[in-house]
Amino acid sequence: MKLAGTVDGGNKVLGVTGLASFYGKPRDRMARLLMSSYKGYDTIVVESGLDWAEGDEIFIACTASQHDQSEYRTIVSYAGGEILLDEPLDFYHWGDAESTGEKYGVDMRGEVLLLSRSIKIHGEDRDGWGG
Repeated sequence: MKLAGTVDGGNKVLGVTGLASFYGKPRDRMARLLMSSYKGYDTIVVESGLDWAEGDEIFIACTASQHDQSEYRTIVSYAGGEILLDEPLDFYHWGDAESTGEKYGVDMRGEVLLLSRSIKIHGEDRDGWGG
C-alpha cells in the first residue's frame, strides 16, 4: 500500500482523517532506580506504591556513556519497591536513594519506564474501512 505515493504502509498503520480517541487506565509511567544494579542482577529497586504488576513490560534506560546499554524486561513480581525481573541484567545501571538534581541540575538516577498499556482505540466507521 502506498500513501500519497511516498510512504510504504502495511498492517500497522493508523491513518486518521477525522477524530481518533485513545482511552486507557492511567498508570504510573516512570520511576527512578533507588539503588545501583549490576550485570547479572535479576532485581532492581524503585519507589514503592506504583501500580506496576506481574507481566508488565519495562524499559531500563542506560546510565553509562554507552548509548546502547538500555534493557527491556518483564516484571515477575513487584513488592515494596523491589522488582524481580524475568531475566538478569546485561549491563550496570546507576541508582541512588537521593536525587542528584540539586547538586548537578539534573537527576542522573536511571529511569525505568512502564511500557505496558491497556489502550482502546475507537474511530468512526463512516465509509466501511473499519474503526
